[in-house]
Amino acid sequence: MKCEIILDLLPLYIEGLTNQTTAEEMERHLKKCGKCRQYYKEMTGKLPDILPKAETDSVKLLKKERKRRRKIHAVIEVLCFLLFMAVLAVMPRDINYKDVQLEYGMNGNKAYVSMRPKPYVGGIVFNGEVKTLRDENGNSIGVCQELEVLSGWGMLGHLGKRGGCIWESDPSDGRMTEWKFTFHDKVVTIRNGELISIYDADPEKQR
Repeated sequence: MKCEIILDLLPLYIEGLTNQTTAEEMERHLKKCGKCRQYYKEMTGKLPDILPKAETDSVKLLKKERKRRRKIHAVIEVLCFLLFMAVLAVMPRDINYKDVQLEYGMNGNKAYVSMRPKPYVGGIVFNGEVKTLRDENGNSIGVCQELEVLSGWGMLGHLGKRGGCIWESDPSDGRMTEWKFTFHDKVVTIRNGELISIYDADPEKQR
């Protein structure tokens, strides 16, 4: 190979981007050619202090190209890190009872339940159904809203109920309204604005 070709290929060779045949030919040339070997040492920083440093335009250009590639790699690493943090910000997480602020009671004739996620949770997502409450004789005496608190959506929270939810009912007609919230760790039941029970959720479900 001619020296001009060697100089053109040196950046690729140093980065390990040449094929095996080209690399072997370049190594043979570098062993014989002191000028190209000097450029190689300049680019790799392996030049001993006792040897003069070549400051030709070619060497300066190669150094500039190498510096540019390092900047590009640094930018790519930063972008990958930011993307990773963005994914974490919206990644679903399990919601425990302590992760929300739950309030309940009576507001005039209406029973209510209010649930708001704490600031570090972001938003919350629900899945649920309404079931009929029956007495011992099978007669309908009210309804039960069973709500499973599925997940929070990180600090971005826009995919869930970030501001919280409020449920209301009017039990003045004698019928009961229950809200049963299933968290990752607890099951909370509220009836007509009063707390009925709190107990541990299914251990199998928490695995």
